[in-house]
Amino acid sequence: VVIAQSASAYGYKGSRLYGCEVWINTRVPVCFADGIPVFVKFRDVSVMFSSPRCLIVLVRTRHMMFAIISAHAPHSSGDTCSRWWDEFDKHLVRIRSVTDTIIACVDANSTFPTYSKHSFHGQVGRRAQPSSNHQTVSSHLVASGLVAVSTFDQWCCDQFCDQPYTYTHK
Repeated sequence: VVIAQSASAYGYKGSRLYGCEVWINTRVPVCFADGIPVFVKFRDVSVMFSSPRCLIVLVRTRHMMFAIISAHAPHSSGDTCSRWWDEFDKHLVRIRSVTDTIIACVDANSTFPTYSKHSFHGQVGRRAQPSSNHQTVSSHLVASGLVAVSTFDQWCCDQFCDQPYTYTHK
């Protein structure tokens, strides 16, 4: 199952900007119920929200329900960034009225300092100085209860590395 939100207006050299996608493999079980694998079918998936920077999908099988977010936050540290995160928080409230299980895959366009510890697993920081929107992003992560996990091989922590499925090839 592939759900894609089209990109917004044209950007540099005519390229499309943003766009989000959620891919769900219907051949890999999402869980096991009484030892029987549970697979997602196309009819189990519905779109809760869609925009060029955010796609929210609800997956509802007979045995479980969860939401998947694919989002791309703005780079700026000004009002645009803050408004985007405020809107993102409103979507989280709406999602949580339906399910507490949320897989949020967000390009936050932020770097975190190496000393960041709250709401983060592993060392997510790449440098001593955070990006200009670090405070906005961090405060929204803490308030939302979401957890940031580093996807950089060199900062992967053992808690998120497993075989055969893992987000990194460590």
